[in-house]
Amino acid sequence: DINVPTFADVIAEHADPPGEWLTDSQVRSVAKQVLKRLDHTRAGETTLSAADSLYVLAQYVRFMLAEKCRPDQTQIKRTIGPVEDVYKPAKEIRFKRQNLLLASRHLVEYADANGRLPHALRVHGIDCGPGELLIALAQSVAADKLPDFVTVEPTAGVPECVAMDCFSKATAGSGHATPGYTPTQIHLQGRLQSWSYRPAGKR
Repeated sequence: DINVPTFADVIAEHADPPGEWLTDSQVRSVAKQVLKRLDHTRAGETTLSAADSLYVLAQYVRFMLAEKCRPDQTQIKRTIGPVEDVYKPAKEIRFKRQNLLLASRHLVEYADANGRLPHALRVHGIDCGPGELLIALAQSVAADKLPDFVTVEPTAGVPECVAMDCFSKATAGSGHATPGYTPTQIHLQGRLQSWSYRPAGKR
């Protein structure tokens, strides 16, 4: 017999289990992976998009600064990338602990309310994009002791997986389109949603 799975079967087979949590060591591993390569990461049996990693690290640092200790566990919340072109600073940014606390709080609250990353953050006199905050949080979490400040160079604004054809060549066409039509918004969203990409986890 030939078994033809339905869409529901496929989704059920590959869906993430509800309430996924990462241990302290797994979160610190995510931070170290981000510092090596601004892209998706792996944690145990699952994978995290760059957006997921940013949300996890923001939760972790927010807890650490508020409670003066590292959390034993941090919950994963699947988050998509921004929908507006990301802000790119012109020079390096110095994040003090207070900057990190406020930025982490803003990031988590924004993602909880909107289901996506903000395209820009302005906190306590600092303007940055999600890429700079991700690197700053990763530096703080990866360190043996929380530093008084971290310095971050401007990033490209998107993860390295943006070079994949599905993002770099995202396009659309129609017989109703005028000659020479360029779907600028689709090109932009294709780039921005590289923040949402992650390989399938182990099953």
